[in-house]
Amino acid sequence: MSRLDIRSPRRHALPRWRFRACASGTHHSHAVLDNPFIWLCRGQVYFELGDMKQAQDILASAFMLAGQEIFETEDRKYAAFILPKMEETK
Repeated sequence: MSRLDIRSPRRHALPRWRFRACASGTHHSHAVLDNPFIWLCRGQVYFELGDMKQAQDILASAFMLAGQEIFETEDRKYAAFILPKMEETK
C-alpha cells in the first residue's frame, strides 16, 4: 500500500473527496505548480498522514506562493504548524 493510498485504515481529517483529489497524480502537472491551493491541499494530506517533513516543505510552498491568507479558511492547525516555522526562517 503506498503512503498516499486512500484505502488506508487511518482516519483522515480531510473530506474523502479532497483527500482523493490531492492524492491523485494531477498535482504533478506543470500547469498547476504555481497554484498555491494545490500546494496547500497536498500539504494537508501529508500532515494528516503524519509525514510532517513533507507537510512542512509543501505547506511552506503554499505560504510562499500566497502568503498567510491561504490558511484563513482552513483548519487552524495547518497555520499553527507552518507559520512559526516560516517566522524562524526570516
